[in-house]
Amino acid sequence: MPGSDIIMACVVDGVTTLSDRYATAHVVPTVDRVNDVTLISGHQTPTSTVLRFSRRLDTGDPQDYALVPNRVTYVLYAFSDSPDFNTNHVARGAMRIDLFSGAALDYVDWRIVHGALMLVAFAGLFICGQFYARYMKNFEHVWLQAHIGAMAVGTLLALLGAVLIAISTGRLALHAHALLGLVLLVALLLQPAIGCVAGGWHSAKHSLTSRLALIVHPWLGRLITVGGLVNIFLGLCVFKASPLIWLVYGGWLVLVALVFGYMEYMLRRSSAAATSQPGTRSEETDLSNGFYWLLVQSLQVMRKAASSSWHHSLRELRVAQGLTFAAVAFVVLATGMLATFATQLECALS
Repeated sequence: MPGSDIIMACVVDGVTTLSDRYATAHVVPTVDRVNDVTLISGHQTPTSTVLRFSRRLDTGDPQDYALVPNRVTYVLYAFSDSPDFNTNHVARGAMRIDLFSGAALDYVDWRIVHGALMLVAFAGLFICGQFYARYMKNFEHVWLQAHIGAMAVGTLLALLGAVLIAISTGRLALHAHALLGLVLLVALLLQPAIGCVAGGWHSAKHSLTSRLALIVHPWLGRLITVGGLVNIFLGLCVFKASPLIWLVYGGWLVLVALVFGYMEYMLRRSSAAATSQPGTRSEETDLSNGFYWLLVQSLQVMRKAASSSWHHSLRELRVAQGLTFAAVAFVVLATGMLATFATQLECALS
C-alpha cells in the first residue's frame, strides 16, 4: 500500500464524494495537493456501489501513478460498511488490469508466498534444527547432519522469501517488520561461518576462538529463531491477517512451547539425577519416559537395524539422516499446508 495512488469515494443519500489521495504508509491515505480526478457519476444498488470517474493518463503529479499503454496496472481495492474515510476496510483484494483493453489478468500476491516461506523456515525448519541440537546429541553425528540440513534449507527459504518480497515491492519498507527481517537475514548469513569455527573446521577445536564460537553459535541461533517468530507476528499485523490465521499461528506456538518445555524439564531432571548419582546414566540418555522415550526408542531401533546391515557405514548414516528428514518434511509440509489453507480461506471469506 505505501506509495500507491489512491482514489476514495462514497455515496450517502444519493450524494457522491470522491477524493484523490496518496498512501505513505499503512494508515489513512493523505489527500493529494492537487485533485486530478473528475467525478462522472455515482449511485448505490441494494448490493453494490457504482462509481464513474476520469483522470489524465499522466497528470504530471508526483503523487499520481502514470498510466502507460502496453503496461499492466496493479489495482488494489478495499471497501467498508461505513462512509467515513477514516474507518478501516472490512474486505480487500488485488488484481492486474490492462486499463486500455479492460482485460483482467491473474495476480499473484507475493506477500502470501513470502509469508508461507517464512513460516516454513522460522516456524518449522529452524525449530526442528534447534530441537536436534538441544535434545538429540546422543545420536552421534546424525543430529549434526540433520541440524545442518534443517538450518541450511530454512536459510535458503528465508533468503528466497526476502528476495521475492523485495522484487515484488521494489523497495525496502521502513517499518519494524522489514527492518527486523533485514537484521535476521544478516545474522543467518553469519551463522554458518560461526558454526564452522565452533566445530573447529578451520582452527584448533579447543582454541579461544573456537570456544567463543561454541557460546555465540547456539545463542545466536536461538535469538534468530525467536526473532523470526516475533517477526512473523509483526508480518501478520502488517498483512492484517484474519482471526483464523492468528488462531493457527498461536496454536502452533503453544504446541512448540509445550514440547520444548517438556523436553527441557526432562533434560534438567536427568541432569540433576546424574549429578546426585555419578556414574549412573548421562543427561543425554536418561530421558526415559513420555514423548522423548518413544522418540529415543524408535530412533535407536532404526539405528540398530541400520548398524546390523551396514556395520556403521556411511550408508547407515544416510539412512538415519533420511528417516530424520522424512519426519521434518512431514512437520514442515503440515505447517505449510495449514498456513496456505488459512490464507486461502481468509481470501474466500473476504
